[in-house]
Parts: sequence; C-alpha cells; structure tokens
Amino acid sequence: MIDHLNYYNKTSILSCRNSAGKNADTENLTIRNPSTQHLSHFLLEENNFRRKLYRQYRYRCLKEREYFGPGKSREMTTLYRFWCYFLRKNFDHTMYNEFKKFALEDAKLGFRYALECLFRFYSYGLEEKFRPLLYEDFQAQTITDYENGQLYGLEKFWSFLKYYKYSSKLKIDPKLKKILSNYKTIDDFRDKKISTEGEVKTVCGKAVFQDAKQSNNCGLLKTRHRRIARNKKQNEQHNIA
Repeated sequence: MIDHLNYYNKTSILSCRNSAGKNADTENLTIRNPSTQHLSHFLLEENNFRRKLYRQYRYRCLKEREYFGPGKSREMTTLYRFWCYFLRKNFDHTMYNEFKKFALEDAKLGFRYALECLFRFYSYGLEEKFRPLLYEDFQAQTITDYENGQLYGLEKFWSFLKYYKYSSKLKIDPKLKKILSNYKTIDDFRDKKISTEGEVKTVCGKAVFQDAKQSNNCGLLKTRHRRIARNKKQNEQHNIA
C-alpha cells in the first residue's frame, strides 16, 4: 500500500508553487504521479478516511493558503472539494464550520470557488440527508449571495427544492420565497442572468457592483440538468430515426 502521508509531505507545497497566480477555480484534483492518487481522492474512497492523514492534508492546504493568499492555492481548492463531498455523508461540525468560514472569507475577496462548493454541499447534501441547521444556513447564505448580486446560490437552492422529495413541507424564509417567485424554471436563471458588463445593478433594494469575472459563474446548471437535456435530445433523435 502506498504511504500517502510521506508521499504527500514531499510533494504538496513544492508542486504548487509554480501555480501561484493561476486561476484556482477548477474542479481538477491534480494527480502528482501516475502510480498514485491525490490524497483528497484517496480519503474520499470507501473506508479510506484516516484522521491522521486528514489532519496532515488539512495542515498543508491551510499553510499554502497562508503562503499564497485566499483563493490562490491549488491545494486549498482540493480541500474545498473534499469537504463538499465528504461532509454529505460524514457530517462533522468542526469541518463544516471551517469550510464555511474560509469560503466566506475567500468570497469577500472575490474568489468564489469555495463558496460555490459550499452551495453544492448544501444542495446535494441536504437532498441526501436533511439537517435543519444546515437548511437554515443554506437559506441565509442564498439570500446574502443574491443581495451581493449573484445567482449561483439561488439556483442551487431552487434545484434543491425541485429535487428534494419533502420540499413541499419545508418552511421557506419569506424574503427568499419572494425572490424565488421570479424563477419558475431553470431557464429563468439564464434569461435573468446578471449582466457581465460590470455595471451597477439593484438587487433587493441594494446597489451592488457586479464584477465581470464573478458574474460569469452565475446561473451554472447542475450536472443532472445537463444530463437530462442530453438524454432528451438523444431520445428525440432516436424517434426521428
């Protein structure tokens, strides 16, 4: 069995220094060597989670974040992605609070990758196992994200309501419910996507400045939406044939 801890210690920071300044907004978890996995992949596999490995991995990621700054560490993006997946089935309050803390800090500085991972965790995680406190956080962060001129969180909340089988029994914050009344279908998020031109928009009575780079991340569809559309197209083509 590969000694993942020693291997990771030797490769983590050195392998990432060349990435400073590059766009960290990526889902890719780099495989350092063809013969092994990135540690985040290893920890996510069934029965592979080891607390000692996780602590070492987390330490290295946070040190890189400190070294490069928020939103600029490639290893930190792997930790955000790890939290996004791991916490869905293995919820841990300490991990979650840290995830949320760093995601909000990054977002304030204009780096939205971690926040979007957090929204995906809320949407998919609550669909898998409902947790009232997380649901309240999901609503609060969705409202804040919308008031900051973003649609990503709102689209994820809309999708959660659509796919969660008990959504009709949920109580929705009145402010959020009013916002959602303008979005009946997934197409509404594309049609009403906030401008990427960088001008000031008014959202919920507040003037917010839209950064073009951030706006490009709004209204992204979930993988399942794309899959449904692709399958529908394939069926139509089959019927024509």
